[in-house]
Amino acid sequence: MKKNCEPKVAAIILNWNKYELTARCIESILELDYNNVAIIVVDNASTDDSLIRLKSKFKECFYLINDENLGFSAGINVGIREALKVKAEYVLIINNDLHLNKRSLNEVVACFQSSDAIAAVTGKILFDDNTNRIWQAGGYIDMFRASGVPRGLDEIDSGQYEIAENVEWASGALSIFSAKCLLSVGLFPEEYFFGQEEWDYSAAIKNHKLVVKYLPSFIGYHRAGGSYKSNHPVLNTYGGYINKFIFAKKYLSWYYYPVWKVIFIIYLVCYSPILAVKNSQNLRESITFLKATALAVYDSFFIKKITREHLFDVATRLNIKPGW
Repeated sequence: MKKNCEPKVAAIILNWNKYELTARCIESILELDYNNVAIIVVDNASTDDSLIRLKSKFKECFYLINDENLGFSAGINVGIREALKVKAEYVLIINNDLHLNKRSLNEVVACFQSSDAIAAVTGKILFDDNTNRIWQAGGYIDMFRASGVPRGLDEIDSGQYEIAENVEWASGALSIFSAKCLLSVGLFPEEYFFGQEEWDYSAAIKNHKLVVKYLPSFIGYHRAGGSYKSNHPVLNTYGGYINKFIFAKKYLSWYYYPVWKVIFIIYLVCYSPILAVKNSQNLRESITFLKATALAVYDSFFIKKITREHLFDVATRLNIKPGW
């Protein structure tokens, strides 16, 4: 198929101080059996030489440079705006710690063309460790828990998720969105600095009576957590909980949200000490985990949007370095 016969796909990759990961991601896109792909690299104010090295090696990419680290949603939105500006019909959001199977895109585009109701296509994401373990094969949004629930996590891929079907969760690690979706539903929600934005956007798609489709032939390999430090008390513990409060308040009814919040706080009081011991290597880390959890609960009564500056302030309040 000739290049100008294929609908244009814009692939957006967010980079922050991760040359090797981003380079591998770009290489996998360049190797796709699909010609009409524009690669947009959004650099989130990297402080190392990763952007210089990427621009030197991959001159075919288009680079957008943020003046500061905007986080995931706001950073991705910079790329989405450019993708819409260059008239891309579909926008691929892909984590820089993920690379694609070379035959991933043709069936995705055909899937979109089968129904105008399809707003997003998500795929089968495997761990990048040669174990054939599933990281996510679609999923759903559990509003009682105010959480996304991945399907197939840690299962060995033996063909149990080989049916294309509607799901409720378009993974922020690997999903393609139609331009029509991005224009009607809007851009990614910027209340979150990192995490939970994909639950929010998936819920917004559902509220617009549109569909997220899971396509098993759309395969990516994910080095989960490769783009950040896992279990960081600010980004993961505090950020994870405060984001959950923001998400729940946004999508639960005005009368149900206070009930949910009381139940969730009781859950945190009872279960956080267990998690603190499980996820920490010493007493000091356990105490920091509990403090981060308590701060998230306290701030949930006042904070409506998480920014980089706010997370730095949280790090100061916890007396730890913000190096996530």
